[in-house]
Amino acid sequence: MAEIQLTQGLTAIIDDEDRERIRGYKWFAQKIGEYTYAAASDGTTPWIANIYMHREVLGLERGDPRVTHHIDGDGLNNQRSNLLALTRREHRLIHPKAVEQARQRLRERGFKICAKCGTVKSLAQFSGDKANIDGKTGYCIPCSRARDSLYWKQKQARKALLVNKEQRIQSCG
Repeated sequence: MAEIQLTQGLTAIIDDEDRERIRGYKWFAQKIGEYTYAAASDGTTPWIANIYMHREVLGLERGDPRVTHHIDGDGLNNQRSNLLALTRREHRLIHPKAVEQARQRLRERGFKICAKCGTVKSLAQFSGDKANIDGKTGYCIPCSRARDSLYWKQKQARKALLVNKEQRIQSCG
């Protein structure tokens, strides 16, 4: 186990075999929400984190959609035995309370995440639905229209099949 000194008097922990991988960076402590992580800059924007130690340890390249989960909840414990690479969906299943808190903050600011396309949009871009907590549908208007259009096309196709079937039955007998 190796300790890496960070700013704010904090220390990150890594496995000895990962020491070489993270050596070339100047690491600092960065607080995100209630968690603190070891972060570094690649030099393009000094003191703005765009490299995270936990992603470096797992070998997750920039652009890799997976996220890192710290099993013990300590964002500074970057030992491989404490890290899991998960899809965002898998990670949300582990932290459902945090997801709901984030959605609540969005609602308070007049925004919502579309359940279909996953983008954050203003509440004005959602149709009304009294059954939901925020009074809006789960899909934004464009996604709702696309869903409704698909539904009606499928319904007409089923109806046409039924009419064809009835015509064949009548012609047989």
